Amino acid sequence: MKRLKSINKGTIGLYLEVFMLIFISVTPLINQEIKSVVLLFDFLINIKYLFTKSSKRNTYFLILFIIFCLIIVYLDLMFSKSILGIQLLSLYIPLVFINSYTIANKYSFREFILAFEKIIFFTAIFSVVGVFIYTFAPQIVPRLITYTNKHTTHKTAIFFNILVSEGLPLKRNSGIAWEPGVYQLLINIALYTYYFIKNEKKSVFVVIFYAFIILTTLSTVGLLILGIIFVRIMIDNKKIMTVSLYGLAFFSPVLYEVIEYQIRNKLVGSSSFSQRFIPFMNGMNVMFKYPFGLGNFKFIEYFEVILPPWDAIAQMVARYGVYFLIFYLAAFIINNEKRLGLIVIFVLTFFSQNIWLFPMTIPFIFLNNQKLTKTSTKLDVQQDSNLLNHKIQEVAS
Repeated sequence: MKRLKSINKGTIGLYLEVFMLIFISVTPLINQEIKSVVLLFDFLINIKYLFTKSSKRNTYFLILFIIFCLIIVYLDLMFSKSILGIQLLSLYIPLVFINSYTIANKYSFREFILAFEKIIFFTAIFSVVGVFIYTFAPQIVPRLITYTNKHTTHKTAIFFNILVSEGLPLKRNSGIAWEPGVYQLLINIALYTYYFIKNEKKSVFVVIFYAFIILTTLSTVGLLILGIIFVRIMIDNKKIMTVSLYGLAFFSPVLYEVIEYQIRNKLVGSSSFSQRFIPFMNGMNVMFKYPFGLGNFKFIEYFEVILPPWDAIAQMVARYGVYFLIFYLAAFIINNEKRLGLIVIFVLTFFSQNIWLFPMTIPFIFLNNQKLTKTSTKLDVQQDSNLLNHKIQEVAS
């Protein structure tokens, strides 16, 4: 109940909008056309914020990204030699950037990220139900709703998805996302936000809960990011360090299996590594012949006979050129220069998942703390009040 206190009439719109951005970014339950319509509807609601005074840096970023979008459309026209060759994705990209710009004018970074964390916390609770089902009651899985994602069929209960291979559930937590490697991104952002951004007494339970959820994804990148974050947390908090060390000792057999699984199935020499590394190199090799990228039309044609890249880095290089990649990463890092944890989380995930164009990712290029709406001010005051009360209690004790 404590985690529900800041959700009120003044913030319900914020929570609904942030949840919508997360959901259409990661869910496999609706197709890209529906996601585009939902995002367009969100933009129309927020269109007045397009003309709200923004920071010069954000305005420059948006203008430069729109110029890149025009280059992408030009590449489609050049390679297809027809206006019909312009891909839907080429029109979707500027929509995501412009809508993200309006989001940054509407909310501050702080209120956006705090709402993000709280939403992910509650969706993570549902994912535990999924973990329980595929671990202890797999006979329930066939009774769940069936959905198709590209060429594969899986099961869902809407707020958690269970991956299925050859009729059997895969024992990896993908939560509300289509893949565990994507779901770890949400949980790691939430963990980072809860511990390093949120101004309130830190609950050992919440920190361990997030760590447990990331462990259940069995995502190599997710576990790497968790390790980086947790080292920093344990240095800062002796209580969490003590609990974690006892936990490592108690669950050492389980952790041994997790580590063995990663070494056997994910690292250099494994088939899983090859399935990712070869497509990555296929994408990176494009930049030597097409430094400005293939565009979206030529990309489909070029990768008909070889494996296309799965990750964000090689996807951006192959589709839109090395210059676009450099500018995108520079813009992301510059806007988050004081949030090193977020940079680590996103950039490492860029190397494993194609998440760069998520409607929940692009706002982090524009969001800052210069704008404080009435809602964000209330949230910040409440968070600061909670922290002050905690400090008073510490002194009193």
